[in-house]
Amino acid sequence: MKAIYKGKEVDVWQVGRNSFQPNWVKHAFSHGGLCWIGSDKVKIYWPAINPSKKE
Repeated sequence: MKAIYKGKEVDVWQVGRNSFQPNWVKHAFSHGGLCWIGSDKVKIYWPAINPSKKE
């Protein structure tokens, strides 16, 4: 879905195992940027999602 963040249109994903997953979400799961914890929580590894932020 689309949302406005800091005056810009951005893509957002409603977290859910059975909800639609855009390509960027599928990519994040397959490359370790996102992973499920339990049945309803998502762990985010920020440097994998936004490589420019790696230290």
